[in-house]
Amino acid sequence: MEKLSPLDAIKIIVIYRLMLPETHLLVCGGREEVLGDFQSWIFPAGATGIMVRDYLTRKGRSLEQDLKMIRALELEPD
Repeated sequence: MEKLSPLDAIKIIVIYRLMLPETHLLVCGGREEVLGDFQSWIFPAGATGIMVRDYLTRKGRSLEQDLKMIRALELEPD
């Protein structure tokens, strides 16, 4: 399967947010590989959360890296 481009992944988040406005929309495994430096774009696109640290089948970013990204957007983690 061909890897999504970062822009296509962001578009998918936007579409799901429009289709499901009341749903918690979490972005999990693969975001490092697909989004790279564009991971912070998921929140303005409509995501409400992320899975942090390690996922079921692959390593994730450190908790500190994700918290730094969230705080740089002036968001507060739960």
